[in-house]
Amino acid sequence: MNRVGGCWLIFTMAIWAFAWSAPQEPQAEGKAAEAKQVEEKGQEEKGKGGKAKGNGKTAATANATVVVKVTLGGEPLEAARVWVSDEKDYESERPTNGSGQASFSGVPRGRVQVQVKPPNGSRTGRFVDVASGQETVTFDLPKP
Repeated sequence: MNRVGGCWLIFTMAIWAFAWSAPQEPQAEGKAAEAKQVEEKGQEEKGKGGKAKGNGKTAATANATVVVKVTLGGEPLEAARVWVSDEKDYESERPTNGSGQASFSGVPRGRVQVQVKPPNGSRTGRFVDVASGQETVTFDLPKP
């Protein structure tokens, strides 16, 4: 083997050794199972009359559902993009369906921002205080 080939072989082996020794990310299934265990623990704590550990919220009051209704001149608007986000770590986006609605579950209670962008239009939004199990937010956009 010539000198260049020998160096290339050593370099390749070093890369493989480094790649295999690096810590691996846990599998998505492991994270889902871990999240389920945390949720179950919160349910147990709630059953004892206490608060769920970790976030200070009881398991029954941690999240809500936000339904966004979008109309254009009074008619349901399909395929408008809707964003819901809070000030911390929740953010979700999806289009409206044929009846002009987009539903978001698992939204943290409190102050959230809801934004709507119709097809070929500009984005508009407002802040909403989510306090109940299901909150409905309506946007009636003017016709262009």
